[in-house]
Amino acid sequence: MVRFSSVNKTSQKSRYAMARRLISATVIGVIIFSILGIIIIVNYYYNYHPIRPFHTPPPTSGKLDKFGIKEIYLSKRGGEEWYLNSYAPKNDPQTGGEGPPTTFVQQNNDGSWKVQSTEVRYGVLTSSGYHPDLITTLNQDDLSLSLWS
Repeated sequence: MVRFSSVNKTSQKSRYAMARRLISATVIGVIIFSILGIIIIVNYYYNYHPIRPFHTPPPTSGKLDKFGIKEIYLSKRGGEEWYLNSYAPKNDPQTGGEGPPTTFVQQNNDGSWKVQSTEVRYGVLTSSGYHPDLITTLNQDDLSLSLWS
């Protein structure tokens, strides 16, 4: 009988050792699973979520134009904005410039216009007009430097 008790003590020790290894492996597995879960969530929000929680939006983000439409591209603060004169688009002094002429055929019921043109292009000038004599270079490097000087 003494033999059985010593065998039971040995098997108990091995059971405890196995249990400790199982608990350690479980804890390590939970830690690895948690880290992978965090990586997947951060990757999803950073790459696929439309609102990026890690980047603050620009101060003018979500600005509405005069018609209540959210701007896709933000306007420069203090910059010039132009809107089509929907009542008399042919008489707008800022339209024209380059490209084929656009003919406004008729106004639709919703206020938009049916146009006729060989290309879908509509030239709009700045309020000061177009002055080709003031263009000193077409070199992109020179032009980018002149913006910041």
